[in-house]
Amino acid sequence: MRQLVAFFFFISLPGLVRAQAQEAKPVEIRRHYIGESAGRFLRLEADAREEVEVCRQHNGSVCDRLLAAIDRGQRAEISTSAPLDIDDPDAAKETIDFVLDGGKLVKITMLVNGASEAIKIFGQPSSETVIPSENGSGAKWENHLFVWDRLDAYVSLFEDHNPSLQDRHPVLIVESRAEHAREEESEKRTKAPE
Repeated sequence: MRQLVAFFFFISLPGLVRAQAQEAKPVEIRRHYIGESAGRFLRLEADAREEVEVCRQHNGSVCDRLLAAIDRGQRAEISTSAPLDIDDPDAAKETIDFVLDGGKLVKITMLVNGASEAIKIFGQPSSETVIPSENGSGAKWENHLFVWDRLDAYVSLFEDHNPSLQDRHPVLIVESRAEHAREEESEKRTKAPE
């Protein structure tokens, strides 16, 4: 009996190792992934690369932060524009915010068309929270927060269904687990009573 169990264990072991390796592989979002080097980020983002080149020629406070992030691994936020619809490069352009820290990409914030777009990339969410909301006039609606708690990143998508909003594209945030913990700690300090 033990030999039979050991046989099945060794037969299933390669599949288990492959599944874990696939889970550990970072997911790309618009060709980027959390943890990529600042150099790779610049190769992929022409807008950011041009901004760095201009900063190398002219100095200023904004340039100091950007160059410190690129050259010395400090923290900086960089914004670029890209089509809102991933599959349609001619679609309306929206801003994508990137955070570099320690010489790596640690956070991406962008608008998407809906939760289905994120589900295509990340699979089914780990959790979904319905958040009842109401405005001063008494109108009620439900917002949704989807979370993918992955090994390689912490992903959240917030859908704001406020009827007074004209543009209701959900906000997708993909961040390293360390970045998420950093932001949670910052929120705790902000909310802490004095």
